[in-house]
Amino acid sequence: MTDKTIVRDIISKLVSFDINQVVISPGSRNAPFIIGFDSHSKVETYSIVDERCAGFVAMGMAQTSGKPVVLLCTSGSALLNYYPAIVEAYYSNIPLIVISADRLSSHIDIGDGQTIRQNGVFDKHCDYSVNLQEGEGNYNEKTEELIRKSIENKTPAHINIGLSEPLYGTIYNYNENIESIYVDYKVEDIDLRGYSKIWNKSAKKVFLIGVREKSEELLSLLKEINKDESVLVLTESTSNMVSDDFIPSIDLFLQILKDKPDFCPDVLVTFEGAVVSKKIKQLFREYKPKNHWHISGLNSLDTFGCLTKNFDIDANSFIKHLLAVSEHVNSGYGTRYIELYHKALKKHEECLKTVNYSDLKVFESIFKTIPSKIKLHLSNSSVVRYAQLFEMREGLNVNSNRGASGIDGSTSTAIGNAMNSKKQNVLITGDISFFYDSNALWNIYIPNNFRIILINNDGGGIFKILPGPDKTKSAKYFQTPHGYTAELLCKMYGFEYNNIDNLENIDDTMSKFYDKSEKPKLLEIDTRLVSDSHKVLKSYFEYIEE
Repeated sequence: MTDKTIVRDIISKLVSFDINQVVISPGSRNAPFIIGFDSHSKVETYSIVDERCAGFVAMGMAQTSGKPVVLLCTSGSALLNYYPAIVEAYYSNIPLIVISADRLSSHIDIGDGQTIRQNGVFDKHCDYSVNLQEGEGNYNEKTEELIRKSIENKTPAHINIGLSEPLYGTIYNYNENIESIYVDYKVEDIDLRGYSKIWNKSAKKVFLIGVREKSEELLSLLKEINKDESVLVLTESTSNMVSDDFIPSIDLFLQILKDKPDFCPDVLVTFEGAVVSKKIKQLFREYKPKNHWHISGLNSLDTFGCLTKNFDIDANSFIKHLLAVSEHVNSGYGTRYIELYHKALKKHEECLKTVNYSDLKVFESIFKTIPSKIKLHLSNSSVVRYAQLFEMREGLNVNSNRGASGIDGSTSTAIGNAMNSKKQNVLITGDISFFYDSNALWNIYIPNNFRIILINNDGGGIFKILPGPDKTKSAKYFQTPHGYTAELLCKMYGFEYNNIDNLENIDDTMSKFYDKSEKPKLLEIDTRLVSDSHKVLKSYFEYIEE
């Protein structure tokens, strides 16, 4: 075990909170922590060289376990590479504990190598941080408070610690007996008097469910409150809420919706977790709900500019309270729009029968053949938006980095989830997102049942869909065509590689893709020669709207 008392004490404090997974990026200044974590029998350690990938891998692991994962790096610029993952974790309510080794404060700004001003570098996206120095007192109290707040508030936290040389000293006969510390989660009680009157007088009520972890209890409660004809539940691909009585493809539904002001609800209820659909955001910003209630003990999101109340409570408890005071309202609101959605769904199916090989047709095949009871990861940009047009199969557990919504760590996050999951994990990604995060494959812990579906349309296809870029002379700076495939990367990193570039046998190929294997697999679906995928999507929306 390391001979540095402050390092041993911090490790003991983390273990006392049952924080026992550490993603290490190698270095020298962090050697005492590397030795300490690696020597502790209750700690699992992982080595991820690229700090940007390491950050997202740790975030993916924490997303699966529900408890903080430690990120450990050396001093200098290494630390700054964690920032994209810190931002995503901050806006996605995922706990991380970042430990950065540093020089002593007396050695900063004197010209030594790998010395930067590390103290507080994440403060804009990290509510809790401490700067500790070897030899100072009160570090145990500071560390415990920081860990407790990270757990309670599901947020990243940062410990920066100045360490003196020598760094590699060890001791023997270290006592690992540690008293466990548990965080008591308290569910706040709420008073719905006044709000229950608004609810029971309202003829049009909408639950809009964005990114959420799978919860059978919440699904059951939503189904119960949805029995009221005045209630309509809108869910997204990332909500993990599947029911025949909900509207799961919001963009598809809104495309057929004619009287948008009439649809606008008297009460809109949202939970913590980002909403992907730009169409629903535009609608509720233009035709504002009379009341917007956001349910979250973590954040207060005024997404539509009309927030009237933030309830500091979890979603399950809120609906239980609401069910206890609600009265059935026979307005037919929910029933009417469910029927309209089914009309849109029928047109959706009719249109897809006529669509040739394109990105849209590829997504149809993916969601038709994907197994249930897996963990599905949707990369950002066009992938998560195409997924919004298809109903998610019951049993799927869907994740996406929708906190900051960047493409930079989608693959690393999916791999982090896979490292902490017994289920098969499948990532659907675009080529720009995949190549941007290709160092994610530089990882010896990727399980053999991990799968990547790479849709390669040779550039940022989203910029062909968005209005504006095509009207400029600078398309190459938006779409970034590259001409690459993933074959050589798969060979280098030990992935089984296959590719298809047409509709022939696509469903059969997709089905076999999930079979057991001795290596992780990547299937590249090549749509580079299909220059009109964006036109196909446009025609699809026009057909639905007719």
